[in-house]
Amino acid sequence: MLTAMPGKSRRVLIVNSALAALVVGGGGAAYAVIAGGPSAATSTTRTVPVSQGTVQATVTASGNVVSPATLGLNFLTSGRLTALDVSVGQRVTAGQVLATVDPTQATNQVATARAQLSSAQAQLTVAQTTLAADQQGPTGAQRAVTAAQLAQAAESVTSAQNSLTIAEQNAESDLTTFADQVSTAESNVAAAQQQLATDEGQLGAAQQAQAQACTAPTPTPTPTSTATPSPSPTPTSTGTGSGAPTGPGTSACLQAQSAVASATAKLTQDNNAVTSASNSVTAAQNSQSTGELKDQQAVSSAKIQLTSAQKADQLAQANAQVSDAPATGAALAQGQSSVASAEAQVASAQAALAADEQSLAETTLTAPTGGTVTSVSGIVGQQVSAGAGSVSAGGAASTTGAGSGASSSTSSSGLVVLTDLSGLQVVADVTESNAAALKVGQAATVTLNALPGTTVPATVSSIALTSTVISNVVEYPVTLTLVSTPAGVRIGQTANVSIVTAQATNAVYVPSAVVHTLAGRSTVTILRSTTAVVQPVTLGIVGTSDTQITSGVSVGERVVLTVASAPATTTGSSGGTGRPGGGFGGGGFGGGGFGGGG
Repeated sequence: MLTAMPGKSRRVLIVNSALAALVVGGGGAAYAVIAGGPSAATSTTRTVPVSQGTVQATVTASGNVVSPATLGLNFLTSGRLTALDVSVGQRVTAGQVLATVDPTQATNQVATARAQLSSAQAQLTVAQTTLAADQQGPTGAQRAVTAAQLAQAAESVTSAQNSLTIAEQNAESDLTTFADQVSTAESNVAAAQQQLATDEGQLGAAQQAQAQACTAPTPTPTPTSTATPSPSPTPTSTGTGSGAPTGPGTSACLQAQSAVASATAKLTQDNNAVTSASNSVTAAQNSQSTGELKDQQAVSSAKIQLTSAQKADQLAQANAQVSDAPATGAALAQGQSSVASAEAQVASAQAALAADEQSLAETTLTAPTGGTVTSVSGIVGQQVSAGAGSVSAGGAASTTGAGSGASSSTSSSGLVVLTDLSGLQVVADVTESNAAALKVGQAATVTLNALPGTTVPATVSSIALTSTVISNVVEYPVTLTLVSTPAGVRIGQTANVSIVTAQATNAVYVPSAVVHTLAGRSTVTILRSTTAVVQPVTLGIVGTSDTQITSGVSVGERVVLTVASAPATTTGSSGGTGRPGGGFGGGGFGGGGFGGGG
């Protein structure tokens, strides 16, 4: 007696019978082709329902965590490092002072540049004033000034001429005066000499009288007995003329001696008078020479002043003619050229000053943007050379960074290196086939090997336009920006990314493994009642595990899923796997059966 089978077992039996019939009828050919190999793979067949929900197409890749930008900062002005104000790990803000070098030389250069600019501006003012005067011509005030200058020059000539006349008259008058003085002095000498000669004669007479008066008279000789008496000699005069006694000590002698002394004293006076008169002549002659020299110098000076005044008058007249005449075209062109040249010098001086001021400002190294100090390579007191730093962008498409001493480079280096840790990124290499589906702004998720269980949302920031070839595989670097930065994330960590390239909600979908596509035609095998039916379908989004079906099946229908298992190790004939994605490989349906599907 047959007993009723439980509902589930009965349903399984029916499904298995239907699938067996399908295999025998429709899959025999595939089985015949594939079966027979001793290592042929076995497969498991079951049914799964057509479901409704969200289907996503994703691209996966791996890469590393990077910073969006790293700035290597250096001084652009050489000098001795005087201060280093930051350390590794320190967070800095835009504009914060990082280091300084000695500004003495730069300060001196600025002072020199300012002085040169002031000089250039003064020259420009003169050139502009001159050109304006040439263009406008003389004003009434300028003509009045010119007339006054002419009158003054003429007056100076008249005054100089009068001064020369007076000097010449004085010189002529002084010639007569000096000559009279010399003549008078010479007359005095002659008179003194005449008086000396007279007094010399008187002294000679007095000396002769003295000789007579002071000489003793000759005594009378005594007569002898044998001698014949002779007559007595006639007495001679003693020179007194009076018969007075003469000889030393006599009154006559004393008077004569006094007369000689008086005559001698008078002669001394006469000699002194002659000497004095001679000195007066010499003085008068010297006075004459000095006076005549002074008069000649005065006349010569007056002539020079007159010549100078005459030249000044001629120059004033010439200037008056020039100033009253309108400027010529050549003069105006010259003036305009002078103004243009002065303006160029001012511009050059301004540029030099700006450059020197910039060099002075660059003796202080500041942060161009906020960031974290990741490297410091300097010691206070050392000499640093001017040089650009570098900026390294984390994205696949590097961009030039701007900042104090920063320039584009593939790596970052500098006295101070700043790294942006606020918006970390991941750079992953994606194969060329998958890169074609990527767009900037697509959502993604990032998992980190160093932080198991941590999932970080991200978005695609950039896709490189040029590829790299790794192991003969063409790949494109893709940059993703993390929406948030969990604790523990570090630059350089390995990251796995999953990028959503397409998504459909409330979509009808089946496992991708049940879809078979050949020559552009897609089908699924549906179990309807007890019959397996190959159903054409229209595909939507093809995800990694599920595929959207836009027409051909309905939610709740069951589709046949064949899963290949490991290759058989026994010898003999075994069931085939069928064509890729289709067929139901040979062999029994035991082992998992179809049990109603999952």
